[in-house]
Amino acid sequence: APGFMGGVNVAAGVMRIDGTGVARAVGGLLPVIITGAGSGAQPNLAVFNFNGTVRVRSYLTFLEGFRGGISVASGDVNNDGSTEIIVGSGKGPAPHVVVFDAVTSTMKASFFAFPRSYRGGVYVASGELDPTSPGCEVIVGTNASPIPKVSIFSSTGQLLKTFNGFTGPFAGGVRPAVSDFVPGGSVEVVVVNGPQARVHLRVFRFDNFALLDSFFSGSTDNSLGAIVANNPFRLPD
Repeated sequence: APGFMGGVNVAAGVMRIDGTGVARAVGGLLPVIITGAGSGAQPNLAVFNFNGTVRVRSYLTFLEGFRGGISVASGDVNNDGSTEIIVGSGKGPAPHVVVFDAVTSTMKASFFAFPRSYRGGVYVASGELDPTSPGCEVIVGTNASPIPKVSIFSSTGQLLKTFNGFTGPFAGGVRPAVSDFVPGGSVEVVVVNGPQARVHLRVFRFDNFALLDSFFSGSTDNSLGAIVANNPFRLPD
């Protein structure tokens, strides 16, 4: 809404919509932009066509009284060719992650990524990390916790793996993504820190969490944190 200054989280995906922006269960796949309201607004998710001229979907992802913001991602978690929408709760409630059907907006999965006593919020991402398993996995990072933990789940919310995105205690949060840095095999897990430290990116293998790359970005006095874009597409072998 005009005047809202709480920011927005953004993801991209593909879904079956016709030329007028109406979602369809069948038909061609078109790129879409997915937005999630930041802190201070209702937990509203909106889906737009690729140039933002048509709002395809808009709905509340959690109780309307929640104002902690939501993070959003997309991934083909059920391997049907069209992306699902993944939503993570911001600060306030238990660390809730929900997977929605992009076309019908029906809930496909719902789970808590970390102990319910944790109330710092989560960031979500998605990508095909395990090439032996159909569909994409869901990656979740803590937003504000003494331990910068990243957990990886199946499409149904089953915990597959967990690791620390950074060494030592750090309460600024860890924001996950995926990208293919090594041709062949699966995509890799990318993490970047939130506020309270210089922007630091780290790249891990999925199978053993070996650290493949680690580097700093931006000026040395920037401690605002960052969000890294999700890129689930594989490089050619």
